Amino acid sequence: MSLTVWFGQFNIVDVQVQEEGPFAGVFEGTQSAAGVGLYVVAEPVGSAGARLCDEVIEVVARNFGRPEPAITANLLRALAAGHQHVREWNRLHGERPAGVGISCLAVRGDEAYLAQCGPALALAHTAGRFRVAAPVGDDSRRPLGMGERAAPVFTRLTLHPGDVIMLLFSAADRLVDRGALSKLVCSPPEEAMPELYLRVRGIQAFGALYLGVLPAPETPPAGPEPVQEAGTARPTTGRQEPEVATPTAAPRTTAPAGARRPETTTTAGAASPRPSRIARRPVELGSLAGGRRLPSRRVLLLLAAIVALLLLLYFAGNALARLAEDDRYAELLRSADAAVAQAATAADAGTRRELLLRAQSDLLEAQRIRPQASEVQQRIIAVGRELDGLSGTHELEGVHQIADLDAAGVAAQSAVELVAFAGHLYLLDVAGGKLLRLDPSGQERPEAIFEEARTLAGQQAGRPRHIAVVPEAGGPGALLVLDAGRRLFALTADGSWRALTLPRADTWKSDTAMVATAEALYVLDAAGDQVWRYSGGVRGYDSPPEPLVARGSLKEAIAISMVGSPVIATSGSRLLRLRDGRLEEWRPSGLDRAPVAPLPPLFNAGDGLLYVADRGNERVLVLDAAGTFRAQVVHRRLAALRTIALDERGAVLYAVGGQSVIAAPLAR
Repeated sequence: MSLTVWFGQFNIVDVQVQEEGPFAGVFEGTQSAAGVGLYVVAEPVGSAGARLCDEVIEVVARNFGRPEPAITANLLRALAAGHQHVREWNRLHGERPAGVGISCLAVRGDEAYLAQCGPALALAHTAGRFRVAAPVGDDSRRPLGMGERAAPVFTRLTLHPGDVIMLLFSAADRLVDRGALSKLVCSPPEEAMPELYLRVRGIQAFGALYLGVLPAPETPPAGPEPVQEAGTARPTTGRQEPEVATPTAAPRTTAPAGARRPETTTTAGAASPRPSRIARRPVELGSLAGGRRLPSRRVLLLLAAIVALLLLLYFAGNALARLAEDDRYAELLRSADAAVAQAATAADAGTRRELLLRAQSDLLEAQRIRPQASEVQQRIIAVGRELDGLSGTHELEGVHQIADLDAAGVAAQSAVELVAFAGHLYLLDVAGGKLLRLDPSGQERPEAIFEEARTLAGQQAGRPRHIAVVPEAGGPGALLVLDAGRRLFALTADGSWRALTLPRADTWKSDTAMVATAEALYVLDAAGDQVWRYSGGVRGYDSPPEPLVARGSLKEAIAISMVGSPVIATSGSRLLRLRDGRLEEWRPSGLDRAPVAPLPPLFNAGDGLLYVADRGNERVLVLDAAGTFRAQVVHRRLAALRTIALDERGAVLYAVGGQSVIAAPLAR
């Protein structure tokens, strides 16, 4: 069957909505596409912005190429090119890794292939069934630009007239419940798109593409051959041809409001929709010379038999359809009940969530068959409660801004580090080469306390590179600052500076990050595939550095923390734990989706929990000491999350979201 795709879209860029924007792309009818439509939504991760997403969409479309028998080969090639483009962007721009989540749908005829990487979400209502598609597995959950290669997950769809597919930012799955999502994808675009916008407005960035499948316009049949007049090359015959009206444009299928459709070109070159034309010939049952006669009894009986047969088929067909519908309804209930039973006995929270989502999908389909059935309604409510309990989503309360980084002169592209110490908050602007002291109440203006060429503790300081806090742990604490000359300075609680010894710093190949405990300082050396340990404390680190890594690569390492042992974050969205000289994958359990561009966990001694800045998903994960999921903290001010810090004494969470530094009390 020949099909056409109508589309509508909206983009939110810096909280401003616009119809066309950098996060959605539609490519139809190009010479290289050769009958394939390409529909793309790109989602920024980490430091990625609208411009990079727009570039990736163009790169993907440009590298799709002429379709091969297996369109998945085109999609793999296109996403590999987009992956390399983001990796090159990271190489040139920087210190804060960027990634791009992507949903790329290729449509040819009645078949469609969806390729997804990183944070991505697709909703489909096809063949009367609601489906949700998102990357699964650690490899496919990595955005383009992170890791060695792109590893998309593929979904094949068979299209029919009336089907709808929506490509969205992954945030929709967090901001809109599954029941509402299923209603959106079953609604026309003039209802679905405004409703979706109302639910996600206020978010920093968002992209949505609505695709509706319709029958393609029919090719107009050739008109009847005209009767030749006398004197022409072909004489007329004695038989009168039935008169046929001049064909006119038949009514076209109405386009959904707010959607667009491909255009065709007329022979005159003007763009116009191609009309479908209908021409019918009259049918003669019989005739007599000089007049008409009634149909014979035989003909009447034949007509009566045909009508009776059609009525029988109609009522039998309806009965069969009802039986099939009843069977499908019962099958959906059995499937949902089985999934719920399996979820009740599953030990892993992630497995329970997948089973409950499967049950929810079956129940929503059953509800469309019997909208008023109380047994379905009760099951949907029960499954929803189970999912809410598993998601553990909590909205931050009491959020307030304590600093505007634009006003403080910190560039949006700069890497930042944030720590709390002695009643103040300290933010390192790496690109700007300055350490700022922030007032947690937000009443005082940020003050630069460490800059290049400033004299501190009798020494001229270099550009600050990293900061860390030595916890008090029964003794005096300190804020440590490492400068570009690999000299270490300590700011004590009374506001005085000290220069600390740091022997053999030239042993390192790089200073990627650092973290301190009461007994030691740890320096992450990504270029040297090493973590160096200095024994000591706020009075100095006199012993030579001890290498801790015996095996493993740290080339993609970007940050480090201490949770009993060092935990390292990589630009490929991996978390590694260093134990006995070896690097092991550290994977929190029970999550609804994998972290994207996470920072290593911070331990909060006040409640004994771990806090992970899941930057790509714009949330803060709360885990127990074993790394098992406890809760997730969300708020619109966590959009474009860059880093977090904890004030254990005051039970306060600090975060840098975009160009704002915010604070909120931790739930006790």
